[in-house]
Amino acid sequence: MLSGHVLQCRVRRESAKLFRLVCACLIISLCVIAEPSTCNTFSLVQGRRCSIRACSPLVRRATSGNTAKDKGAVFSRRDLFKAGNYAYYALLAYIAFRLPLFGYIAALGDPSASSGDGAEQWGIWRQDPGPRGVRLKRYDELQAHRGVATRSTEERVWFPWQNDWKFNDADWWLEEHGLIMPAPESPLPSGKYIVSGNREVTSTLTIHPKDGQTGNQRWELSGGAKLFDVTHLPCRSARYTQRGETTCSPASAISSTFPVKPGASMPPVSGCLKQDYAVLFVLPGIPL
Repeated sequence: MLSGHVLQCRVRRESAKLFRLVCACLIISLCVIAEPSTCNTFSLVQGRRCSIRACSPLVRRATSGNTAKDKGAVFSRRDLFKAGNYAYYALLAYIAFRLPLFGYIAALGDPSASSGDGAEQWGIWRQDPGPRGVRLKRYDELQAHRGVATRSTEERVWFPWQNDWKFNDADWWLEEHGLIMPAPESPLPSGKYIVSGNREVTSTLTIHPKDGQTGNQRWELSGGAKLFDVTHLPCRSARYTQRGETTCSPASAISSTFPVKPGASMPPVSGCLKQDYAVLFVLPGIPL
């Protein structure tokens, strides 16, 4: 999950990648839309010489001096509009397949396993819980609002789809930056999900229907992938529940133990039972 500071850093990093991508798409589009046979994408990829003058008939027409209208006009507005459209769709495709737009799964299981039981204890955040999180130092404000986590005006502008949520003082969640976050939707509905840890491995996760007698749900990853392979290590999350009659409160959490290092366990909180969860990115696509 992404806190405000981490989200800003990621946006800056991804923006630099997107800028390079858009520039490349514009150059390729300007060449290809005019005359694909003269200068195609493969020419650019293979490093063969391919100049705008060589591949665009518009440039040749402008420099040939056939008409006064064409002189000095390298590309028409229609050509530039087409190139902009190609770059825009490339940008949308990059965003769609790069970011976990379909949610985050909170998973329990052996990291070295490719299948197992207990998926009825898993959950899913349909929206990124990071922007809706409440910092530990603002826990008093959360109590003052009777446990309702409201968002600032700025957050409402940048994340209009994010809703307010209700804090449960007997069963609550923390993420790696010390943000109190909403609980995931649980149990995780049965079906197939394309999951990734934003590393090398992408796999299809199958959540089988509940067993009618035991209530157990099996899970399985395709292609021999392990649960660790599709775990996003920088995202850490843990569920804290009340231990007996003791008080389990975020006020007992030690702020200096955050942020948590990638792959490390979440810190314990006095008076609470802690359960660490792996976080899986849910990506768009058609599961096989």
